[in-house]
Amino acid sequence: MTWRNLNDKGWDKLRAGLAAGDVDGVIAAVWLDRELLSEVYANKGLAHRKRRLIVFFQHAADADVAELTASPPPSIAGVQRSSSTTLSVARPTGRPKPST
Repeated sequence: MTWRNLNDKGWDKLRAGLAAGDVDGVIAAVWLDRELLSEVYANKGLAHRKRRLIVFFQHAADADVAELTASPPPSIAGVQRSSSTTLSVARPTGRPKPST
């Protein structure tokens, strides 16, 4: 997670860069979503991963960024989205298929 590697000077530089080049907040929203998703994978406990995934999906749903609010695949890491913002956790079946 990159935010954990930043000291005060790094945060100042990041904020200044975003203020200068990200007036709509799109890059900041996508960066934050990436950080939230990395927290899902960084946690070892299943219950905590599920909670972090809900936080990730909620941020993506609330962000006004087309790439974050596009329909996700039917099942991501065992969590399925219905047509509403309600999330349901599904037990993964079998081994993951390799990406093509």
